[in-house]
Order: sequence, then C-alpha cells, then structure tokens
Amino acid sequence: MGKVFWACALDAIGSVNRGQVEERLRALARKEFVRRELRSAIADETQYAFGHLLVRDVAYGQIPLASRAEKHRLVAEWIESLAADRSDDRAEMLANHYLSALELASAAGMQTGALGEHARSALREAADRAFSLGSYAQASRLYGKALELWPEEDLAQPLLVLRRAQAIHEGGLDDDPSEVEPLPARFLAEGETGYAAEASMFLCRMMWSRGDGLAAAEHRERALEPVKAQRPSPTKAYVLTEGSRQLMLAFEWDRARAIGGEALELAESLGLDRFRASVLITMGTAGGTPREIEQGLEIAKQVNDIQQTTRGYNNLAEALIDAGHVMEVGPLYEAARINAERFGHRLALRWLDAQEGAYRYYIGDWDAATSLLDAYLAEVESGSPHYMESVARSARAQIRYARGDTAGALEDGERSITSGRAAQDPQALSVLITHARLLIAEGRSEEALRLTDEALQTGFLP
Repeated sequence: MGKVFWACALDAIGSVNRGQVEERLRALARKEFVRRELRSAIADETQYAFGHLLVRDVAYGQIPLASRAEKHRLVAEWIESLAADRSDDRAEMLANHYLSALELASAAGMQTGALGEHARSALREAADRAFSLGSYAQASRLYGKALELWPEEDLAQPLLVLRRAQAIHEGGLDDDPSEVEPLPARFLAEGETGYAAEASMFLCRMMWSRGDGLAAAEHRERALEPVKAQRPSPTKAYVLTEGSRQLMLAFEWDRARAIGGEALELAESLGLDRFRASVLITMGTAGGTPREIEQGLEIAKQVNDIQQTTRGYNNLAEALIDAGHVMEVGPLYEAARINAERFGHRLALRWLDAQEGAYRYYIGDWDAATSLLDAYLAEVESGSPHYMESVARSARAQIRYARGDTAGALEDGERSITSGRAAQDPQALSVLITHARLLIAEGRSEEALRLTDEALQTGFLP
C-alpha cells in the first residue's frame, strides 16, 4: 500500500476478515514490525506504518508477481471506493497502484487490457491535479507516463500532448515547440476549434518566451480569430486572457484592454479566478493603474497561483520604476523570488534573474547585477533562448563599459540589439536607445543616429 496503511484497506484486499486483520496488526505492533500512527488520513480509522522500511521491502519482494499485481489492483479499487470529496488528494496514489498493477501483470504474462485503460485514466487525472497545484515537473512526468499508454489515434491524445508541453513550459524546463506545432491542425481536423485556438495561443507564448516575436504574433492572431464566435468556456477564457497579455507586451494597449475586458467578464461568469488575476495584472500594465495590478496580485495569492503572483510582483515593480520610485522596488523582487523558489518555478526564476539583474544595475549594485546577469546569459548561451536576453545584455554592456571593458560592452550591446529585433515588441527594442548612447560615447554618432531612427519607428521611447 505504500508508506502507511489501514485495517479497512487490508480487510478490502486480503483474504481474512476485519477482526482477524486487527488481531494480527496488534500482534505485529507488539513485536515492533509495525506501529500505530497518532493521526490518520482516513477518518475513524487507525493508521499504521512499518517499523522499518527494510521489513516492508523484504515482505513485498516475497509476494509472487501475479499476486502482487492483483493486490495493487484491489488497492486501487479500494481507493476509488473512498469518499468522493477527498478523491483529488488520492489521485496520484490511485495512478501509482494501477500503474504498478499493469506493469506487474505484464511481467507475469497476464491479460492487461482493462488495467491499461484504468492506469492511463488515473495517470491523466493525477497529472491534471498536479498541474492545478503548480507541481509542473510532477505533472509533466505523469502526463508522459499517460501518453506512453495512450493510443495515438485516440481523440484525447493530442490534448495530453498539449498539457504535457504546458507543464514542461511552466516548469521552466527546455521545451520543444516542434511537438506542439502540429496540434492546431490535429484539433481542427477533429472539429475541436477551441483546443486548436488554445494550442495556437500556447505556441504564441512559447515563441514569445524564446524571443521570436514574429512567430508569436502569427500564432496569437491565429488563436484569437476563431474564439470570437465560440460559446463561453474555460478554453475561450484562456485564449482571451493570454491574447490580452500578448497584445499588452506588443504595446497594442487599446486592443489589449478591449480583449482583456471580454476575458475578465468571462472569467468572472465562470468563476475562473486565475484568469481574473492575469487579466487585471495585464489591464493595469496596459495603460491602467497600479491598483489594478494590486487587485490581480491579491487574487493570485488567494488562489495560490505561482505564475500570476510572481508576475504581479514583477509588473508592480515596473510600474513603480516608471513612476520614479526606484528604491521601493527591491522588496517586490524579493517577494517574487521567495514565491517562485518556494514552488521551484524555474520559468519565473529565470525571468527574475534577468529583470532583477537590470534593476541592480540601475541602483548601482553592480556586483549583484553582474552575478545575476552572468548566470542568466550563460544559460541562454548554452542553447536555451529567452525573451529577456536583450535587456540582460544591455544592462551588462553598461556595467562593462563603465568598468573599462569596452570590447565586452560593445559585443553585449550588439547582441542585445540582435535579440531585441528578434523579439520585435517595443519593450525589447528599447535597447536600441541604450546602445546608441554607448556608441555616442565612443564617437560613433552616425551608427547611433541610425539606431535612434529605428527606435522612433517602433513608436516606443523609454
């Protein structure tokens, strides 16, 4: 059964009655093979644990494979019989038992058809649960195991591929857009226009995070168009919410707020607080007020949304910088980092390394800035592209130049422009102005003028 067990479970899966089970457990407890726990995860039932894991492992190893497979199946069925209001808490336990039963039955040469169906469904449920709690590494692992058992021709298979890719991305692991790129067409072929739009919007987010602005914009528009006529659903709410955020990042603020208004109304009607938090943070950043960002941040903290909590702190910090309150920003970055580290949210931590590195440059804490920026850029150079490269290189270029490393500064400056142009949005292209100042200091005014003209064309001035 695992680390702990209960008499009611042994009664359900064994060949002796409840009275005999309890009598034998008392005898084992007297000999200290097992012990009674002070608290139990199942109400009105005594919880036991082995006195030593070695005892458990030796006993388990003596059970023949076929019998072991059958007992895992019975444990899984017992878990399914428990109160429905606690089913979410036991999703992974159920998946593990069905998967163990399947693997053992297969090794013993037994029929596994029904077990396979139970195992993959339980794995999917456990993965969904892990994803909802922000356990992205665990979710991607469970989705992967489910996909190993899922027939490729099954209609649910592409959705699992999408969910696994989302878990990998949210966990900050190295993701691969090529796995997601065929999904919109697959969903459309099956008449699933909502999932097709969701996959396209997720591709938009992936490409934006990697610093490919043109591809991101194409996927964004491909996603937004078909959802207009769709009925209210969580999928539609996701597409509108993320679409609004992407438009805000592209400085299309009027359109971002218009689509954000639709997303907010839909999220409120469907009770989707995570999307409410995201939209409010977006609206506050897209020409709104810091109060909107604070409202979104509070909702994100209430529902324990790691991503939006970190994003809320970050965007509120940016609003304070824009308002000239630079020295008030440090605690916000610290809170964002604590939140991201608490849940191991590597995607957020990676963003913060670049963002805080630039901030440390602004306030003159150059040693801390260099440490953050060097580590971040080393990861980028290892083959993991990221949107914030332009900002990070630009900040490091200024530090290098001030410290007399002109060659290193010019190299970082040029590379900041290359990544900024690839990202395309005006925020990333602000590095054109920064590098122009460096070129002026070096007497290269004509080059600086060309960069300034290019910056003016973006419609954004820092």
